[in-house]
Amino acid sequence: MPNRLARRLSRGITVVALLLAAYYAVFAGEYDRFDVRDLREQEQAQIGRVDSLEAVLDSVTNWADSLETDSAVIERVARERHRFIRPGERLYVFVDDTRAGAETRP
Repeated sequence: MPNRLARRLSRGITVVALLLAAYYAVFAGEYDRFDVRDLREQEQAQIGRVDSLEAVLDSVTNWADSLETDSAVIERVARERHRFIRPGERLYVFVDDTRAGAETRP
């Protein structure tokens, strides 16, 4: 009988120890299961952000390359931003009345 009681007690302690270890593995420690899930979500969000920034960088790089090499792009920028014209052309500038009136008022 004492052997049987000792064996049951030993099994009970083993089961409790395994349950405590499982609880500690899932819910305790430096990073529990929920922290790991949150970190994975943050990682995915950061990967998406990096991807979008890489797309923007590619676009800007292509724009810079075209500004350095493509004369048609250079001419378009000069005409649109700096109002350059060729000899014999006329330049018409349209001004927004509401904005122009606000600037001239004292």
